[in-house]
Amino acid sequence: MSNRQLVGSRFLLGFFFTTLLAALGLSGCGSGGDDSAENSAVTAFWWRNRDTIAPSVPAVLTASAVSSAQIDIAWSPSTDNRAVTGYIIRRDGTLLTNVGKVTTYQNTGLSASTTYSYAIQAIDAAGNASGLTTTASATSASMMVNPARSRRCSEAVARNNLDSSRQPVDANLITDTETGQSNGSAA
Repeated sequence: MSNRQLVGSRFLLGFFFTTLLAALGLSGCGSGGDDSAENSAVTAFWWRNRDTIAPSVPAVLTASAVSSAQIDIAWSPSTDNRAVTGYIIRRDGTLLTNVGKVTTYQNTGLSASTTYSYAIQAIDAAGNASGLTTTASATSASMMVNPARSRRCSEAVARNNLDSSRQPVDANLITDTETGQSNGSAA
C-alpha cells in the first residue's frame, strides 16, 4: 500500500468516525466543547490514535534505604509532547506498581538486609511508554535492635553463662568461703 493510499484510508476512517459520532450526538469529541464523562471514552479513543510519541525516559533515579522494611525511590520527571500521566515502577525486573504524576515512591514491607533494584518508565494518556531507566539499587537495613535492651540482654547472658570448669552448686553441700569448712554433706 502506498503512502497516498494510507493517508486516504486514514482520512476516510476519520471521516467515518466523525460522521458516526455526529449522528450519536458526540460531535464535539472533547475538542473544546463539553468534556463530560460520556465524551471521555471518545476523547481517549481519539487521543490514543493521535499521540504516538512516547515520553522521555525518566532521569536521575535514586534508591535509598530508610529502614529494614522500607526503601524510598525518587526520579526526575519525564517530558512528553502531550502530557505524562504516570509512571510504571519495576522492582527486580517485575512490575511493582503504577503511580500517578509523582516522582517519589516509598516501597514498604521489605525484607531486612536484602538488595532491591528499581527501574522506572513514564506513560502518557495515549498509553505510550518510555524506555526503562537504568536501575538503581539499595539494600534494606539490617534488623534494628534497641541498643539499651541489647546491652542488658548481653550482660544477663554473661552473668548466667558457666564456663566448662564451673559446676552447678549442690544445695546440700555449702562451704564457708573463709574457713573452707563444710556445714553439710553431699547426698
